[in-house]
Amino acid sequence: MVLNDTVSAPHLAYKMDEFFKHESCGKCTPCREGTYWLVKVLHRMVEEGDARAGDIETLHAIYQQMAGNCFCLLGESAVMPIKSALNLFPEEFEALVHEKDKRYG
Repeated sequence: MVLNDTVSAPHLAYKMDEFFKHESCGKCTPCREGTYWLVKVLHRMVEEGDARAGDIETLHAIYQQMAGNCFCLLGESAVMPIKSALNLFPEEFEALVHEKDKRYG
């Protein structure tokens, strides 16, 4: 996948994990619950503009619990968008938290 610099990494991770959540068969708990919580936290951060200070650590914790614990590759694949986005573009996630702080701080 090739994207230009106008694409928001958090938004892309959100949309990709929304797909994986929809496609999950629900047989294994790490995938079923992990994709649900990834999408829930990312939705709040990206779509609602309600990013919280602990959200970045929460996202790391969720994908670490999913990695290596799913029955099939769908759950393993769901980890990659958020893991890559957090590792390669941490400043974009931090900006979401700081934007909220500026509005309500």
